[in-house]
Amino acid sequence: MISYLAKQLGIAAPSCLARYRERAETHHAHATEIQRRHGYRDFHQQPEHFRLVRWLYTRAWVSAKRPIALFDLITARLVKQKILLPGVTTLTRLVASVRDRAAARLWRILAELPSPLQRGRLLSLLQPAEDSNRYSLLDRLRRAPTRISAAGMLDALDRLSEFRALGVEDLDLTRVPPGRLRSLARYAALSKAQAIQRMPDERQIAALLAFARVYELVAQDDAVDLLHQFIGAKLLRAEHTGERERLRTLRDLDASALRLREIGLIVLDPLHVDAELRTAIFARIPREQLEKDVATIATLSREDNDNYYEHLSNHYGQVRRFLPQAAEGDPF
Repeated sequence: MISYLAKQLGIAAPSCLARYRERAETHHAHATEIQRRHGYRDFHQQPEHFRLVRWLYTRAWVSAKRPIALFDLITARLVKQKILLPGVTTLTRLVASVRDRAAARLWRILAELPSPLQRGRLLSLLQPAEDSNRYSLLDRLRRAPTRISAAGMLDALDRLSEFRALGVEDLDLTRVPPGRLRSLARYAALSKAQAIQRMPDERQIAALLAFARVYELVAQDDAVDLLHQFIGAKLLRAEHTGERERLRTLRDLDASALRLREIGLIVLDPLHVDAELRTAIFARIPREQLEKDVATIATLSREDNDNYYEHLSNHYGQVRRFLPQAAEGDPF
C-alpha cells in the first residue's frame, strides 16, 4: 500500500516514512499546515463553538431525538463547516450535556404550570385505584378499552371523564415543543408508577402533566374509534338479520313474481287486443289475488341502497347504556 501511494505521489524513496515518528513535533506541524492550507478550524474556536452548541441545543429542544441521532447530526455539521473533528468522547459528552439541559428546561417549564390543586390531582394518578390494591390510576388510564360492546363504550367514556377530571386541559403549553411533550408522555405511559414516584418532584409533575395532556386526546380518539367499530358491528348485524328475514320470505316473493310473469305474457301476446287485456288477465288471475301479489312485492322487494336500518332498533337496548353519558359529557 505504501509503495502504491508513493508511486502516485511521486515519492522515489518511500522508506522515509519510517522516520516520520522520530520527531513528535512533525505530526503537529503537518496537521497545522493542513488546517491552514485547507481552511479547517479548531473545534473549540470561538464564536464557531458557541454557534455549534446553540445549534445542537435547538435540535435537542424541539425534537426528542436519540443521542446517536444527535451525534450523527453534529458530526455531519462539523464536516460541512470544515471544523476539525474532536475525539468521540468529546462529542459524546457534549451531546449528553446539551440533552440534559434541554430536558431540565422542559421539566422546569411543565412543573411551574399546574396550581397546587392540579398538582394534587396529578399526583393522585400514582395512588392505587379504588377498586384495586395493586394497580394505580395511571396503570388503568394508560390502557385503552378494546371490547366492542356497550360495556367497552362505558369504559372508554369513563376513561375520558377521568382524564378531564384532572383539570389540566386549559394550561398553556405553547412554550413546549409538541414532539418533546409526546415523548415525555410516552415515557410516563411506559413507566411504572413506583418509578415515577422515585423521580424528583419537578420531573415527576412534568411527566404526569405531559401524560395527562397527551393521553386525554388519545382517550378521546380511542372513544371515537370504539364508537365507530361499535356502530359498524351493529350495522353488519342488522344487515345479516335483514338478509335472513329476506331469505325466509323468498317463497312468497317468488310466487307473486310468477303470477305477475303470467300477466306479462298475456300483455305481450299479440293475440289479445288491448280492449280484452283486463278481461283476459282477471280470467287467469283473480283481481283479489293480483292485489295481494302487488302488495307482497312492495313489502318484500328492496332497493339496492337499502341497508336494513330498521333492524338497528333491535340494538337500542345496548346503545341506551352509554348514550346518556355520551350526550352529557360531550366527549366528541
